[in-house]
Amino acid sequence: MSFERLIRLVGNEGFAKLQKTHVAVVGIGGVGSWASESLARSGIGRLTLFDFDVVNPTNLNRQLTCLCDTVGRPKAQVMAERLRKINPAAQIEAINEVFCPENAELLWQVSPDIILDCIDNITYKCYLLAQALERSIPIVTSTGAGGRFDPTQIRVSDLNNTRVDPVALQVRKKLRRDYGFTADRSFHIPAVYSEELPQKPYLTEDESADTYSTSQTFITGKGRHAPPCGTSSFVTGAFGLVAASQVVKAILDR
Repeated sequence: MSFERLIRLVGNEGFAKLQKTHVAVVGIGGVGSWASESLARSGIGRLTLFDFDVVNPTNLNRQLTCLCDTVGRPKAQVMAERLRKINPAAQIEAINEVFCPENAELLWQVSPDIILDCIDNITYKCYLLAQALERSIPIVTSTGAGGRFDPTQIRVSDLNNTRVDPVALQVRKKLRRDYGFTADRSFHIPAVYSEELPQKPYLTEDESADTYSTSQTFITGKGRHAPPCGTSSFVTGAFGLVAASQVVKAILDR
């Protein structure tokens, strides 16, 4: 595959850095799928894709893995096959497991140079962020893309300095409480987030106001609860592309 136009942007030295880098993407959903493809098209020499889930029909509106003939198949595997067709020279590996403390060694064993965190589950997200920093592995994180309609409100800052985003707020609180992060210092974690307030989800035709308990929250430390936030490809995709740009920037700046 020719990367001529990319080389014109980053130079031969920069392209060589990209080819020599191993990136792990944890979470191949609405954000992670778009980010993974962008990284493959950016000449990353090795990609490890980490996701436990299978393609679901409800993924159709926002995830690159979801096609009529991929429903029911592991997302990481489907994405790996797609990326190999984009760049056959790259080394692409799929790990069809959930990232959690019990099997985190599966990630550490492959020794990524940099990690892109696209996990929805706040407990596991915080564990990954804390472990990456403890192991001196650079990491970029994506916060909440659900419930947004305006991709122009996506921003990047240190995770300790985001505004508006309720996911980032919960992540910060947990990192401070459980992992010793401090409020007055940089976390050294670039975060992709939105300054658009998340919209309350509409109910579908087969739901009513009594379908869900009013005590439930949309996002908790245990993951996403009903009713799920609305999503769109033009926001989750933009999140993924911005996240990929931050990974590439970190590689080129090394």
